[in-house]
Amino acid sequence: MNTSQEKPPSTNNETRQAKRYNLPSGKQFIQVIETDLLTEQEYIGFLKGNILKYLLRIKEPILDLQKAQVYLDYLIEYQSSKQQNIAE
Repeated sequence: MNTSQEKPPSTNNETRQAKRYNLPSGKQFIQVIETDLLTEQEYIGFLKGNILKYLLRIKEPILDLQKAQVYLDYLIEYQSSKQQNIAE
């Protein structure tokens, strides 16, 4: 593997804001999945499944770990907002 020719890995922020995930409505696909398509438990399962997928495959170690981190961040944000709603 010639590392001098490899592209630098994408950052979490770049992965989260990739234009390919934007829908014509302006929403990101992950927002539609969370709010319109899945129940709360299904959404949590979707996030956990994607975390596991990227942790297990590790084809491109840094990139796949960053992708797993993106879904972990979504899960953390979701659970945090849920706890804040309970506390209010």
